[in-house]
Amino acid sequence: MYGRLRAGVQSGLLVLCGGLWAGSPQPGQAMGADPVPATPALLVQCPAEVPEPDALCAALTAALDTALDGAFDIRSRQISAADRNAPLLLPEQAEAAGTVRLVLAGIGEDRLSGHLEWQSGSTPPQQGPEVALDVMDASLSASMYPSFTRGLLTATPDLPATWARTP
Repeated sequence: MYGRLRAGVQSGLLVLCGGLWAGSPQPGQAMGADPVPATPALLVQCPAEVPEPDALCAALTAALDTALDGAFDIRSRQISAADRNAPLLLPEQAEAAGTVRLVLAGIGEDRLSGHLEWQSGSTPPQQGPEVALDVMDASLSASMYPSFTRGLLTATPDLPATWARTP
């Protein structure tokens, strides 16, 4: 009998300790507080065929982060022209809230034009209007990318509305 009681006490302690460990707060979280939900990911695809593609991707990521009030973990990557026709959401990206893709229609020494495409969950892909940045008396440079990406989002109010927080 002692052996059974001892085994029962040991398993009871294991369950109790396991329950305390599972209910432990995350770092920075108060004891008894609800778990902090993970920030959903938003995937951003930027064209690689531009001068300073990292700067264009950073400008689009920053503009999206501002437009979406920092509600997403924005993950960007460059894509080639061949990848431009791939589906926006792939099965292996199921954890993502959606995808935003910048599609360039034209790029020159003094002009940049393109539009945004996006998809969220099971909704069909959507496309915004074409926006152009024309430069006079200068050459197009990466310092102009933030203005272009903000212009894209201003011309595409449906995109931020897709992921607007609901009360």
